[in-house]
Amino acid sequence: FEMDREAYERIFEFDFTRSFPFNLRKFKFFSYTFKSEVNQVDENFINFLASQASSLEELSLEFSSREILQTIFTRLEKLSILTLNSNSLPTDKEFYDQLNPLENLKEIYADDRIPNEIAAMGLLGNCPNLEVLKVDCDPHEVISNILPFIAVENPKLRIMHIDTLK
Repeated sequence: FEMDREAYERIFEFDFTRSFPFNLRKFKFFSYTFKSEVNQVDENFINFLASQASSLEELSLEFSSREILQTIFTRLEKLSILTLNSNSLPTDKEFYDQLNPLENLKEIYADDRIPNEIAAMGLLGNCPNLEVLKVDCDPHEVISNILPFIAVENPKLRIMHIDTLK
């Protein structure tokens, strides 16, 4: 299931609980692009995300808000592949402390700047079985500062690609 802002506006303009057409189906792949200047998420969409999160195996988020990340990251149980593009990763430890370990997560692809060490350690510290980490446009100092942390917290990591193009 792939969605952009236009699809979002068409689908979530009605009451989720009464008439959502996909409520009997659980998705394994979800891709969401929030292409809007308005960083407002409506309750129908939050309810939809909450209903789908536990079944997702692959998730791709682009231009997502903190509210979306908070809603979905606390419920991901089967996720194995995570792609983040131009998201605003939270920078506070409390956000990452509330996450359950993402035991099934094997691959992270981020075309994002990881804002600080708290975000990097918070995300990677919750991925004990991570095998692939690819980060594009990450400021070199964040990842290089946490390499010892990655070695301890992600012992199964076998591919790490960091592109520090500025």
